Amino acid sequence: WDQFELDTLKIKIVDEDLTKAHEDIMKNFKNFEPSAAGQPAKKGDAVMIDFVGKVDEKEFEGGKGEGIRLELGSNQFIPGFEEQLVGAKAGSQIKVRVTFPKNYANKDLAGKPAIFDVKVTDVLKPSSVEALNDDFAKKLGVESMDKLNEMIRQKIEADFNGLARLRMKKMLFDKIDSQYVFDIPQGMFKIDFDSMWNEVQMQRKTNPEMFKGKTDADMRKEYEAIAKRRVRLGIILAETARENSIEVSEKDL
Repeated sequence: WDQFELDTLKIKIVDEDLTKAHEDIMKNFKNFEPSAAGQPAKKGDAVMIDFVGKVDEKEFEGGKGEGIRLELGSNQFIPGFEEQLVGAKAGSQIKVRVTFPKNYANKDLAGKPAIFDVKVTDVLKPSSVEALNDDFAKKLGVESMDKLNEMIRQKIEADFNGLARLRMKKMLFDKIDSQYVFDIPQGMFKIDFDSMWNEVQMQRKTNPEMFKGKTDADMRKEYEAIAKRRVRLGIILAETARENSIEVSEKDL
């Protein structure tokens, strides 16, 4: 091995970073307030709901909830669920009929029709943030705007340090990978590749735009190379740890 150096990056947070964070909060933060009595829910509103779901007339695990706040249009629930609550009022009892996606994580429910008995207990309207000040900070459970800014700085720094560490890790792995060429165990390669490939296929179904213009052959070639690299690096790191008696203790974890 030749000795080599890796550059580390450090961040200096400036006023512009805080200004951008404040703009994002103003744009994205949503505070919901109770609506006037009898006002129907529309997309962008939130509803407080209790619900019980059934498949083949039987309740299923995870299909029941009470006091759940659901923003209409957020796509938090099964496709088609939220749309059927548009127009609901506080006190409405609604039967929501949906079909679980074919690639749903729970295979026992995937592709099956379901009926949810939903009770809407309240309709909430979003209110915009007019100003970032101590009063707003207290709504978030923070004692003051100064404290909130301190937390924002810490978050920016933590995010950047995480990215900087990933960058340095990739540079290190690139260097290690360039030093070694050897055949890897096909069983280990197959396990790693199959795991990645199954995940890619699920992503392809839910977000096909990500893979637009890529053929199966091109994608397999790309992910086979990634799997080979990961297995090779795993073997090298494990052997390095063994030779140097590096052990990870429960305390380290």
